[in-house]
Amino acid sequence: MAKKPHKYVNNGVALDTVLSIADLKSICAQAAVESTGDLWNGTNKIVESESGDTWILYVVQGSLRSWAKFMTFTVTMSTEGGRSTLKTDIVTYSTTQTTVMFIPVSPKKMVVRHVYLQFINKVANTVRQADASARVAINEGEWMPDPSLPASTSPLPSAVAVASPAITEPQREQVELAVTPPPPPPPPPVTAAPSIPDPSPADESTQKIQRRARAPRWLVTPHGMTPIPLASPIVIGRSPSDSGDGNVYLLTVPRSENTVSKSHARLELLDGGVVITDLGSINGTILVGADDKLIDCEPHVATAIPAGYEIELGDFLVSVELEGSVQL
Repeated sequence: MAKKPHKYVNNGVALDTVLSIADLKSICAQAAVESTGDLWNGTNKIVESESGDTWILYVVQGSLRSWAKFMTFTVTMSTEGGRSTLKTDIVTYSTTQTTVMFIPVSPKKMVVRHVYLQFINKVANTVRQADASARVAINEGEWMPDPSLPASTSPLPSAVAVASPAITEPQREQVELAVTPPPPPPPPPVTAAPSIPDPSPADESTQKIQRRARAPRWLVTPHGMTPIPLASPIVIGRSPSDSGDGNVYLLTVPRSENTVSKSHARLELLDGGVVITDLGSINGTILVGADDKLIDCEPHVATAIPAGYEIELGDFLVSVELEGSVQL
């Protein structure tokens, strides 16, 4: 039986532009340089493997010591009537999955997918800036059709047209109901309960206290591990060390998670929210939203974690949530 393709295998970009194929090749070359997990150590480097007049084969490889090929993808181009097209396709890829006693306990992750998404987004954004008439379609979701441009029988507009998702009539009705809900019914009349005199004499030595609202408690949950309260700064890694302030909780992940650095990242509270600081890790720290949007955390710079985002330390997932509430 054939192996089932990964849910992100159709991710890619398709575009139509007045730029030439030579211009598109130059844009791709620059995007390959900028879409690298770790420029200093050469990790997750995008390298041109082969090329022709209208195509390029790229390899996303590992460190300079291993030369592991984690992914290969193609960029194909064509030109007709004064306009050029470009399309990317994933050819081969690697996956990783956490197992316990050979039993999978997590979904399969496509290795270096975030580097590939950086590449296609950089190409798309550069083309949009250079050509206002460009049409661009990006697929970053799960099991969507291959990214393709909509058919057009009229000349392209002179300005960029940003198409919003189509909303069917039932969807519009739901949106309207959500915006203008019916007023709630009036509350029932409240009848004051009769006061009951205190039979015991007042104790003048007892002082009445004023209750204070308790601060919300944040929980940090590494994948497959017990949640940890974020009461003080937490340093996460395979063998984390204290930075010297003496008030840091050292959270050790399994040593088998070899994409996590020894001291990978630091979590702490700031202005009622949670921020994360990458500590110069090899594979970087990525914030991943529910809509597959990515935020690269700049090393040694505190980055706020938006609502609905998970943390990727290399290929290891960490979630942060308020106790008794839904995940951030």
